[in-house]
Amino acid sequence: MPAVVLAETIRGSGPRDAAVNRELSDVEEILIVDERSGRIAGGLLGRHRSDATVDALIVAATIAGGGGLIFTSDEHDMRRLASGRADVRVRAI
Repeated sequence: MPAVVLAETIRGSGPRDAAVNRELSDVEEILIVDERSGRIAGGLLGRHRSDATVDALIVAATIAGGGGLIFTSDEHDMRRLASGRADVRVRAI
């Protein structure tokens, strides 16, 4: 999971963060966005004429990591950004 996802979901402390923290216990690694992922994300944004930067960073991290499955509540944008990538699968939650 890219660290930017934490910024999108964590709000400090309290009940809202409890559910997120439970889900984080299953996450194997928190990824720092590096230049490679940033360039992949920028390319995705340009190719798909999108401004969904965090979504693009999630897809880029998946690509940089060799592919995988993305669970999301924003299935439309994720599928669009991952289109043409057989190594990236998107599942709605």
